[in-house]
Amino acid sequence: MAKKEITDFGSKIGGARKDVWIKRGLCVEDIKDMTASEKEKYIKRDYIWPKPDIQEELEKGFSRFIVYWHNEMRKTVTSKKNSYISAEEYINGVRKIRSMVEAVKTEKEISDFEQRALDGVFLRKKYGRTYEYIAPFGNILNGNKFLKNTGTYGHLNMKRKMGKENFAMTEDEIMKKQFPVIFIDGDKCSVAEDRGRTILIYKSGCSAYYCYPKPNVVLVDKTYVLIDERHNILFCGTQENCEKKQKEAFKEKNAVSKRKRKEKWIPKQFETLERSGETWRPQDKHINGEELIERYGIRAGEFGNWTNTLERQASLDQAYDAFADLAFALDIDEKSVSLPGLSCGSLAIAFGARGRGDAAAHYEPLREVINLTRLRGAGSLGHEWGHALDHLIGQSYGSTDLATKGIHGKEVPESLENVMNKICRNEKGIYTEFYTNSVKFDGQYTKHGQGYWASDCELFARAFACYLSDKLKEKGDRNDYLNGTCDTFVSMDKNGKWIFAYPKGKERLRINKAFDELINELKEIGILSPRKEKKEDVPVAYTAAPDGQLCFA
Repeated sequence: MAKKEITDFGSKIGGARKDVWIKRGLCVEDIKDMTASEKEKYIKRDYIWPKPDIQEELEKGFSRFIVYWHNEMRKTVTSKKNSYISAEEYINGVRKIRSMVEAVKTEKEISDFEQRALDGVFLRKKYGRTYEYIAPFGNILNGNKFLKNTGTYGHLNMKRKMGKENFAMTEDEIMKKQFPVIFIDGDKCSVAEDRGRTILIYKSGCSAYYCYPKPNVVLVDKTYVLIDERHNILFCGTQENCEKKQKEAFKEKNAVSKRKRKEKWIPKQFETLERSGETWRPQDKHINGEELIERYGIRAGEFGNWTNTLERQASLDQAYDAFADLAFALDIDEKSVSLPGLSCGSLAIAFGARGRGDAAAHYEPLREVINLTRLRGAGSLGHEWGHALDHLIGQSYGSTDLATKGIHGKEVPESLENVMNKICRNEKGIYTEFYTNSVKFDGQYTKHGQGYWASDCELFARAFACYLSDKLKEKGDRNDYLNGTCDTFVSMDKNGKWIFAYPKGKERLRINKAFDELINELKEIGILSPRKEKKEDVPVAYTAAPDGQLCFA
């Protein structure tokens, strides 16, 4: 008998159709079906007027300066709309500026554009040399940035900036600029004496540069020299040898630059997942999506195209148990697991459907959905649920963002402030090891999850996952699918000392106590509901598999 296909369930999770407008830019009609969080994220300059494709514009025949000018004029637009202007006015205004700028194809046309812009389209003369904005462009163009880019002086400054940034230059052009090879001809480039030291005077345009040889470099007339950006002479010899050294120096500089880049944190991948505790479903019973909806109030579920039937079934079964364990650990009603106060109605879940690179899992505030990636998602559900809870608290207090983001000065529960204080400071008022080690992780690894390693929201989620793990441990239970990764954020600093980006020891006990107070307050104010014991909810004794493990297909 063929196995029944496991498909998405519940309402469609959806999301902003970025695939439709990401290249052409956001229009007014694109925002009609967006949530409030999506509007806040996407009604911004960079989505309405995306950064130009430099190579594509050069291939169209535009000069380097025109391509650069296009992007600099884009930057004169405010990055996001302010409260004095409607979304429709901002989008239409940005699109009007964009269409006029992109119509400019030559430097002569820049003058024509500026004449129109300053003569009643965006600005008009007030008196003398002063201008005033025409509505709504005073709330769209960024202060005097637009005016500073106009006229001969503005264009010269822009060209200097373009040269300094090596804009649209090939690797070979950058190499020759950073490490020029120059012939000592005795005229434009000549050997001279400076306070008893042999130097090189190199003339370029109206400027003259004094170049000093590195140790062991002997200057000889009618030869070639290799110079760096600081006007140090690195080598003197034949043109062939100088060009060889030029490539070596450029390669070494790039290698140093690459070494400075932060690594990505690679999360633990489980081969087997241990679970011990109560049995929330008969051992041989598989769960379907409708049962997740019915028991926990989960609004929807999605599966990635590359997940097979076995993986989909294992994900449903393990998520079902994990949500029950979460409710049991926090002593909350099982319907509270779906966080029904969220703006979309409740939480959604995705399995390998909305992944992002090396991330094990992530929470999407825009659509209020937790995604667990196909290979590394197991072990992070509790962490991501912590982000979702953080989001619900923020919404309950009038924000569209996570409560811990910019927590200072926000109206939030006092117990949440207490959690963050315990996370960051110990009894003596100095930074905790958890916080200082997280700062060290920031120095070694790239951005993680909802923010940097030492950001309030990430500190909260990692500490919450540990708290959840400890609450289960108190009951003699364990669920690796729920929070198996909580104690895995371990690395070594450059001095060979271990650093732990999760709370340990006495710090962990203090933080856990603060989380107890937070969960209790959330129950009191109705953000979470206390557990309702029903006769049929009383779990039966759990019998583990012979090896004490549940394999994750």
